[in-house]
Amino acid sequence: MGLQELRLIKPDVGMEEAYVGFRQEWLDKGEANMPTVLQEDASDFAALVARLEAAEQGAGLPDGWVPYSTYWLVSGGGRILGVVTIRHRLNSFLNHIGGHIGYGIRPAERGKGYAVRMLALALPEAKKLGLERVLVTCDATNTASERTIRRNGGVEDIPTARRGNGNERGHEDRDGDGNGDADGVTKRFWIDLRS
Repeated sequence: MGLQELRLIKPDVGMEEAYVGFRQEWLDKGEANMPTVLQEDASDFAALVARLEAAEQGAGLPDGWVPYSTYWLVSGGGRILGVVTIRHRLNSFLNHIGGHIGYGIRPAERGKGYAVRMLALALPEAKKLGLERVLVTCDATNTASERTIRRNGGVEDIPTARRGNGNERGHEDRDGDGNGDADGVTKRFWIDLRS
């Protein structure tokens, strides 16, 4: 499959079967750090899609959350390969740990360049929100994510030390990528969207 045929789509009720398989693969793999959307109750898929649509408008969000847009990376055949979340603005936590953009590629599809392509496709969507630059973060030990960010123009900023107090789902670990869950260092990168 060529990277050029990949596209971002917003969650759609017609994609329930593809989403269930995507989510189940993460669960079967036993991954501790799942994107937040995959941690949501999907038993009523239409309600899940409605919640994601509302979140884009800032409606129905938990305290401390900011509006965000969710996209799925799909192949030409409609297989969901990844998920990316674009937060419309930063709060204090996001400025230090979570960033504007969080993403994840399904376990069986990693190492194929999909994360680089997904982030590249997400950047114009962030620009449409009026963002002139975006903060993208990763755990200091996640060299694959760091490479993804750098390949999309990420310029490293001052890292943030984490103090192991990040167990509040959706607050300290907004995108499920492990940032904020334990002591460690979060690397921070800015990507300029003005060009």
